[in-house]
Amino acid sequence: AKADATSKGSKGTSMVFLGNIMVILSQLMSATQMVVEEKFLKGRKLPPEFVVGCEGMFGMLIMLSIILPTVSQLDGLDGGGVHEDPIDAVHLIGSNGKLLALVAAYWISIAFYNFCGLAVAKSLSSVHRCLIDACRTVLVWSVDLLLYYYTNQYGEPWDPQSSGMQLIGFGIMICGTFTYYKVVRLPFCNYEPEDEKKTQDDIQRLKENDELLLAEENRRNHKTSF
Repeated sequence: AKADATSKGSKGTSMVFLGNIMVILSQLMSATQMVVEEKFLKGRKLPPEFVVGCEGMFGMLIMLSIILPTVSQLDGLDGGGVHEDPIDAVHLIGSNGKLLALVAAYWISIAFYNFCGLAVAKSLSSVHRCLIDACRTVLVWSVDLLLYYYTNQYGEPWDPQSSGMQLIGFGIMICGTFTYYKVVRLPFCNYEPEDEKKTQDDIQRLKENDELLLAEENRRNHKTSF
């Protein structure tokens, strides 16, 4: 029994380590995605809705051709003992109106969320998108709290032991994000004077791009009039 407990403990530790590695890799992939998206939005001048549509199409193709066939062959607790049964999921969604409405609402909300994020990255930068994304967690948690006390069924209740610590963690995360991106400048920190110059250069570059786009639009309108 002691050997079994030791093996279970070592397995649990290895799984925690693997989970941490996967979280780090996911953050690296997310950062890479934001950089590539900004390159397409500002370098190639692609509209946000086009980039969102391409990402959705590629994601759907990968899910249908790789992810779903793979998870349907893995052992698990779903359906006939598999990790995920796509056919059973489609049947459940089609036979339950509430579930179908929730799935459709989720798709629509994610589409608007990605579009708004790319629109912010195109108009400003990915830095501002990260700032807004950090506040999203606080908004979701607040809605969970309000939803629970409004319905007494859904959402998340306030836990005197953990919710206060969670709120402090959110505050530290937001303060750290604002400090890192120099939205809030601390008096005891030294900031390079080049940062202000870079900001002015970025503003000037944006103005020049706007002037070029306006001139191009005027030229097209002039051709159309003839």
